[in-house]
Amino acid sequence: MEVIIIDNIKQRGRKSKHSNYYSINDILSVLNRESIKKIYLVSPHDNKADTQSIKREPKFETIVLDDHDKSLNELGLISKINTIIEKYGIRDDLMIITQNINTNINFNPILDYFEATRKPVMLLKKVNKSAISRHTVVSINKDNIITNITEHAVKPQSSLTSAGVYFIPHDAIFWIKKISNSGADKTSMDLFMKRLMQKRKVRGIVI
Repeated sequence: MEVIIIDNIKQRGRKSKHSNYYSINDILSVLNRESIKKIYLVSPHDNKADTQSIKREPKFETIVLDDHDKSLNELGLISKINTIIEKYGIRDDLMIITQNINTNINFNPILDYFEATRKPVMLLKKVNKSAISRHTVVSINKDNIITNITEHAVKPQSSLTSAGVYFIPHDAIFWIKKISNSGADKTSMDLFMKRLMQKRKVRGIVI
């Protein structure tokens, strides 16, 4: 498995205002898994201290990419991810992280499921109903299969939203390329997963 992290973390090297949320190095520390072979970190230019310590991380081969590079900076999220996939010839299963995550999460059961089934997975979190309209609303059925993904829902039918972590099996990566080449540069990963739902069952795991 390979991992792409789009580093949007504002408070690096220390806890953020959310008590259980940490720096990018803390996130890497929870990805302690032999099946993870390589990490691509798209990092803002002002994160030099953090990225230097990441390069010394012995568990992974870590490739740090500067988000101010014109080849990445001017792209929408899906095209940015596709550029990395094509540049480095990624053909393995893929984990994509686009938000700061709670490092108290035990990823091992989630990775066990993904590696056993090779089915797409989207991590979800509960949000206060008064704030859910500001998020992408995700609905799941009794089998935890995602049934609907809606941005800016007027009448939300769920209190679940994306946690910004996605698992894409290697044989579904070509859909990222297809959407990127269609010119849908501004497509979010949530909307990508909605499109993928038309082809595959996507499991939602609440963290």
